[in-house]
Parts: sequence; structure tokens; C-alpha cells
Amino acid sequence: MGYKICPKCGLNVIAENESLCQVCKGGNGGKKEIKQKTYTNLICGRDYGTNSRGIYLDCCNSFGWSISKASEFGVMGAPLYASNCADNGKRDVWFICYLNKNIVENGKTNEIYKNGDEIVETVDYKYGKANEAERITFVKKKGGYEFLGVYRLIENGIIRKYERISKYYPL
Repeated sequence: MGYKICPKCGLNVIAENESLCQVCKGGNGGKKEIKQKTYTNLICGRDYGTNSRGIYLDCCNSFGWSISKASEFGVMGAPLYASNCADNGKRDVWFICYLNKNIVENGKTNEIYKNGDEIVETVDYKYGKANEAERITFVKKKGGYEFLGVYRLIENGIIRKYERISKYYPL
């Protein structure tokens, strides 16, 4: 089953066989509709919210990222990663939930080194090599997801190393 954006609000992701999201159908329990945020840039260390899909949709609105990739985020057990979705397919978007070796997320572990200048991702051999695109990266902290920066791949394989090339987006 595929997904699409609600044609009325342009915010919520719905199944392709649905006509409107629950908010637009009036099934939101009387809650107000959530308005999208607009950003001129992303700055390292700032908290952008607690919901990866909401943050991604805000960035679609702000930076023109591919809205068709929104279904990659906010789903329990999803890898929180979308390839070729930003900057006309030139960059990927990555939300990191877990940062230690005790928690394995979808067969992968992530560790941050050098005050965030380096990320090491260890993956199962079945995943193969990583996409070579730069990654716009967020990391989950106590209060929500913080923007960590834009990274490029410097070592590819079951151990992947990324180095930060910018603490701001757009570059």
C-alpha cells in the first residue's frame, strides 16, 4: 500500500485509498489542526521537535524536500532514513534514534565521536554498502530531535564512517 499527502491540509500522510486525513475529516477529538513550521535554515544543536515525520514535513515546506518520502518517517520500526529526497536528489535525510551499542535499531548501531564531527554506523553485512549521498542528519536527544549537521561518507562497508561537512543547512 502506498501513501500520499492529504489533499485538503497538505500536511498529514494518508493511505492512497483514503480521501482525507483524520484531522480534515473532523476526527481529531476537537484538537486544532497542527500548522507547519517554516525555517530559513537548520542550525546544529537546535531542537526541531519530537516527531520525525513532522520535522521532515516542515523541511519539505521550507526547503522543497520530496514530500513523497514522508512515509519513511514516524512509523514504528522504520529506519527513519530516506534516500535522494533533498536538494533535487543530491542528499539523504537521516534521523538517528539510538546512539549506543546496547540498543540495536534495525540491525544497525550508531555512535557519535569528536563532538559530533564523526558518526560511525555499524551494520549487518546483509545491508551492503551505503548510499554515497551526503546526509542531512538529526539525532534524538532528551527533548527531541536536534539537527546535527550535514555529513559525507568517508568509509563504506559494514562499518560506515561519516564526517560532518556543515553545522548548517542549507550549506
